[in-house]
Amino acid sequence: VYDTPGIRSLDPLSADEQVTVDILNKESNDPNTILMVVVDSTQPERHLLIAHRLISAGYNVFIVLTMPDLI
Repeated sequence: VYDTPGIRSLDPLSADEQVTVDILNKESNDPNTILMVVVDSTQPERHLLIAHRLISAGYNVFIVLTMPDLI
C-alpha cells in the first residue's frame, strides 16, 4: 500500500507529483494493482478528470467520495 501525494495530471509539475507518477509507472505492469482515487464531492469535475485519465491509461481504479455532507 502506497499513500502518495495527489496529482492533477499524469505529467508531473512538481517533485511531489513526480513521486506519485514514478510509483504509478513502476506498478503499471502489475494487473493486481488497484488505485484508490479520493474525490472531493464538492468539486467532482476537478477530481474525476484524473480518475478518467487513469482508467483510460489502463489502471484499475476505485473511487472514494469525500465530504458528501456538503453536497
